[in-house]
Amino acid sequence: MKQVCSTQQMRNYDRFLIESKNIPGIKLMENAASGVLAYILENTVHENVLIVCGKGNNGGDGLALLLLLNRNGINASAVLLADDSDISGDAAYYLSLVRKNKLNCVNATDDEGVINSIMDNRYDLAVDAIFGTGLCRDVTGHFKTAIDCINSLGASKLSVDIPSGINGDDGQICGTCVNADATVTFVAYKRGLLLFPGRNFCGTTVVYSICDDYPEPDSSMDSFLMQEVDVKKLLPPRSLDSHKGKNGKALVIAGSFKYRGAAALCTKAALRGGCGLLRLICPEVVVSHISQIPEVMLSSDFDDYDSIDFSVLAEALNLSDCIAIGPGMGNSNGVADVTEIVLNTKKRCIVDADALNAISLHETLLECLHSNVILTPHYGEMARLTKTTVHEIAKDPCGAAMELSRKTGTVVLLKGATTIICDGNKTCFSTFGNPGLAKGGSGDVLCGIILAMLSQGLKPFEAAIAGAYILGHSADEAMQILSNRMLIASDVIDAISLM
Repeated sequence: MKQVCSTQQMRNYDRFLIESKNIPGIKLMENAASGVLAYILENTVHENVLIVCGKGNNGGDGLALLLLLNRNGINASAVLLADDSDISGDAAYYLSLVRKNKLNCVNATDDEGVINSIMDNRYDLAVDAIFGTGLCRDVTGHFKTAIDCINSLGASKLSVDIPSGINGDDGQICGTCVNADATVTFVAYKRGLLLFPGRNFCGTTVVYSICDDYPEPDSSMDSFLMQEVDVKKLLPPRSLDSHKGKNGKALVIAGSFKYRGAAALCTKAALRGGCGLLRLICPEVVVSHISQIPEVMLSSDFDDYDSIDFSVLAEALNLSDCIAIGPGMGNSNGVADVTEIVLNTKKRCIVDADALNAISLHETLLECLHSNVILTPHYGEMARLTKTTVHEIAKDPCGAAMELSRKTGTVVLLKGATTIICDGNKTCFSTFGNPGLAKGGSGDVLCGIILAMLSQGLKPFEAAIAGAYILGHSADEAMQILSNRMLIASDVIDAISLM
């Protein structure tokens, strides 16, 4: 997995390289600029390059880049959004070299100066080196004007470390931000590059190392970006003597009069994901939607969950290794009772949709949660579980997922355009998928895929990671045939692939 760090972790790591590895800060700055240069030479039109520099280390990276571009014979100029006297530390070293070599670098410290120095349509590449990851306040004054000018240029836009104006920790926009076509970041992904709304403005993101012989970021970097290779390691090829018993016995409890399709989507996804034996408990009204799935064993002799036969439920639970509960169950009082019984088995289970809502309405169910449980809320369900608002969840989704995971002892998979998976200690991000998943039924499919992963022996955190990847990857595969507006949840099931 690719590591993801907070801004403080990155500062700590820079300090480690400088103080413990004796790597001068100016060398790290040069190496960062070299990474940006490598990207420019390989991926951009760069006959005329503009670099807009702030007064901190990000601006220092930009000044070092100006030197490297000119050494490579590229016509480059810079706008420094400060007076020379405001520049200190390692950035001051590169500014002195810029002045010594009489390179084109003008100062702009007010709106008029910014507009006059940036608004030139001859540039084919504009490099944003204004703020970097340390910004945590709204952008104002001539800095805001500079960002607005960069965005209005017809040139391609490349940001250094993170588009200026994006909070490096939570992806929130600090008033305004550079709308980059690409971002070159260093050592590890920053959270703000992966979380929305910031992710919308980063373009293509590449990670560049700033030192050839440094160890991996320390163990305090406990967040990761999911990669395809990581999921493949969790799901090795099946042995030739594999049989249905080896691939798990799973149970789905889903569906209601109003949401009949949820049970079908969840069960079909579980089977397609590799579950060996699958049972379904659902109200009788759902049966017509399940007839297309002959592989599932069915118990359906009740009208709703208020009238369920608990002896049948107990038998099904006894015969199952893992359970998925919640998709389309509705809001009858019996949903909470069934959810409590499932949780008290202490078996591995996914709690989704209406079972999550039952927990939010019956707080005593929180005491039944345990380490074998995966909670799969979207932002609205998370807000109900945590007694807050969707807006508050969106401001810090990582914090919300981690807090709920630690409070309940469960794995939490917070669904979104960037999915966040927490086990109380580690956080994994998934950026797979596309807007076609923003349709009813996608969560039911995800629930079924995770159940299939549990049935094949994966631990809850692993199953959640693999499920999120397979859903997103399968949606991307399906979109090769169908545009994302045409994509529906059942198309994703048909495209499930562990390539």
